[in-house]
Parts: sequence; structure tokens; C-alpha cells
Amino acid sequence: MTSVVGGRTFCGRLDRDKLSLRQEGACGVVELSLLGIRFLLAFVFITASLPKLAAPDDFRRAVRNYQLLPFSLVRPVASWLPRLELAVGVALLSGFATRVAASVAASALFGFCAAVSVNLRRGRTIDCGCFGGSAPRQITWHLVATDVALGACSVAIAVSPPQGWAASDAIAVLIAAAVAVPIRQLITEALRLRRALTVLQNTPAEAPHR
Repeated sequence: MTSVVGGRTFCGRLDRDKLSLRQEGACGVVELSLLGIRFLLAFVFITASLPKLAAPDDFRRAVRNYQLLPFSLVRPVASWLPRLELAVGVALLSGFATRVAASVAASALFGFCAAVSVNLRRGRTIDCGCFGGSAPRQITWHLVATDVALGACSVAIAVSPPQGWAASDAIAVLIAAAVAVPIRQLITEALRLRRALTVLQNTPAEAPHR
């Protein structure tokens, strides 16, 4: 039998409480996912900035190879872009000015996608300069798709930055994001090596010289 308390059924209140708990649980999963994405973006920007700062001449050549900037702007852009990436990465990692940092990250990623797309449409195959000269990587449409996805994640963080979490949860997500970055790099390098081997196998061998 359903009991009535204050003009409302007890079972109805239980149903609403269960629905509220499910909604809070779903919101918690979304919030935790956004926190993981924030940490992932932070590590991506930090690991992208450090090799460029360590080898500025290599990155300056990469910027110049895009052939999109006036010569007078190549040096200042190549000089300040890695510093901006590092600042954005640190801000996302620490949670300081998250909306601003995520907005800058989205703008940088979408701007990079536009630069790569223009050069691909021109039929050019150049080093993307993503991680400096220490890890050369040619521009591809797959790179564009990856950065569009990262840009969309940045927009999500800017629109709805994750709130504070318990230290144990935050540390677990931080570790997962830190592990995800090198795994992403390994997968990218494996795919690049596979493409290189495919091209090598399809290249006809030269006839021996007599």
C-alpha cells in the first residue's frame, strides 16, 4: 500500500529521489570527464611547447615553411607562440583562469587547423612543427581531424569548466591524462611508421647497375 505524507505519496518521493541521484551521478561523470579533458589538453600544450622552446631555430623554420605569414612576423610568432602554449598548459593544469585558457587553446588549435588545411589544399607536405624539430611530423588530414577534436574539447571546457573535485578523484584523473599523452604519441608514431613502410614497399626497386 502506498502511504500518503503531506498530500504526496511516499513512493512518489522515493522515485523523485532516485531520479535526482541518477541525474547527480550522470552530472558527476560529465564533470569528471571534463576534468580529464582539461588535464589532457594541459599536457598536450605543455609537451608541445617545451621542444619548441629548446630548439627555437627549428620551430622558426617550421613557421616559415607554412608560407602564410609575412617574413617580418615569422620571428616574433615563432618566439612567442611556444610561450603562449606553455602558459595555456600551466593554466589548464592548475585550474587558473580556466575559461580564458581554454578559449585561447581553442583559438590556437583551430588556427593551426586552418594553416595546415591551406597547405594541404596547396598540395604541400611539410613538417607540422607540432613538437619541434626533435619529432618531425608531416601535415595530414588526420592531424587536422585530431586538432579539430581537441579544439572542440577546448570549447567544451571554456563553456562549462569543471568544478572542484576531491583530491583522490582529481589525482586519478591527472594520472590518467598524463599517461594518455605518451600513448597518443606512440599511436601517432606507429601509424606514421606504418605509412612509411607501406610507401617503401610500394616503391619499385631500382635495376642494378652494370
